[in-house]
Amino acid sequence: MPDGTATRVHLLQFDSAASTRAFQDEDLGFGGTPGTALTGGARMGNDPVRTLPDETETSSYVFREVAPYGPERTRQAYAVAGDTLAPVVRSRKGTLAQVPFPQTVVLRDRLLG
Repeated sequence: MPDGTATRVHLLQFDSAASTRAFQDEDLGFGGTPGTALTGGARMGNDPVRTLPDETETSSYVFREVAPYGPERTRQAYAVAGDTLAPVVRSRKGTLAQVPFPQTVVLRDRLLG
């Protein structure tokens, strides 16, 4: 974006829903706890913002950077829908606007669910 905000969306498809959950729990280690730090990323904590409508068929985990903050602010969300894991990462130097990230997460989950 012109303001320096970068958003990355990925879709990772596994051979089964069980494999997706195993990767989520064992490799990413966020079965309900803060997400794995990205390369060069800061420490993450649960994001208390409710972003998902109840009618989606995805499990979603949303995290935000916790203090002390680095030069770049980061938020990340992961959705699990059957055999698919879909991470979204938004980052920007300085501060990061609150509204666009939940909108991105809701759109991604509606497309998956």
